[in-house]
Amino acid sequence: HQIPTEIRSLVSINRVPKRAEYIFPPISGNVTDLPVKITYVESNFITLEWNQFEMEDQRSLLAYTVYCIEAPSRNITLYDGRDACSQDNWRVYDVANQPGEKKIVQPLPNLKPYTYYAFYVKTYTIASARTGAQSEIKY
Repeated sequence: HQIPTEIRSLVSINRVPKRAEYIFPPISGNVTDLPVKITYVESNFITLEWNQFEMEDQRSLLAYTVYCIEAPSRNITLYDGRDACSQDNWRVYDVANQPGEKKIVQPLPNLKPYTYYAFYVKTYTIASARTGAQSEIKY
């Protein structure tokens, strides 16, 4: 795990404020289930909805990330479409944290008609936050 060490050295070289080094997705800690549902379906478009993830300090929740990939076999895992050379076939949608909202709504546009897709949602928090959430893969 060289990358965090290299980033820390770049942070000090470039005099980036120390707080910036803590902005990474959670690697360990408590991961809670994040229930997500499809609320609208068109031939090339769906809308997802989930409840705001509550944290002790809501400022620790920076955003949500929605991952989506074609799923012809409907048995996709988190590792499908990814390889060791950083090839990633998952579409990524960044969704800003909306602290005043109880529900988060996110459209997934430009889908192929009559095609199955897999998706999941994950929280993006500061590294010092020991909690986060992730949905199960849905189709």
